[in-house]
Amino acid sequence: CGGVRGAVLWHAGVPRPLYPVDDKGYATTSERGLTAIFSIDSTFALIGMVVGVGCGFLSWWALHHRGVVVLVPTIATALVSATVCWAVGTLMGPHDFSDRVAAASPGDEVPGAFRRRPWTSLLVRVRGALIVTLILAVIQTVRDQRSADIDQSGSHEVEQSHRDRSDEGDGQQDSARGVPHP
Repeated sequence: CGGVRGAVLWHAGVPRPLYPVDDKGYATTSERGLTAIFSIDSTFALIGMVVGVGCGFLSWWALHHRGVVVLVPTIATALVSATVCWAVGTLMGPHDFSDRVAAASPGDEVPGAFRRRPWTSLLVRVRGALIVTLILAVIQTVRDQRSADIDQSGSHEVEQSHRDRSDEGDGQQDSARGVPHP
């Protein structure tokens, strides 16, 4: 459910922080570089929310007739998808930041490591999937309840009209309703 595609999108859509190397071989970054570090995580979370919503729709579409069981594959699919996205995106590099800084010349800009920092961003995908699944479950429950109420009131009205027609001929009146009864 979007693991590899999400990783490619995540990797392509995020600017990497750049670390200029000074004369002593030290790499530092600016505020803009720190913002780029944060954007790696926030973009992962944003893509995760969108993909999670898609996972939720697919799980509901495939398994809504199974009831609560739909939650197990929804959570599992979202977690596996998030883990695959994280692993593939990280494997796409760049890697070994300290080695790249050591190999850089003064004045070079070395891109920072591409990795997701907080583990909680993995759960954003699960949250997106569960929100959609639970909203669809509520909508389905309300729709089923309304359908049952309409069927029940419709059958009650039909039953009442049949009683009224069959009671018309014998002439006895029900004192409470003024309806003839047998």
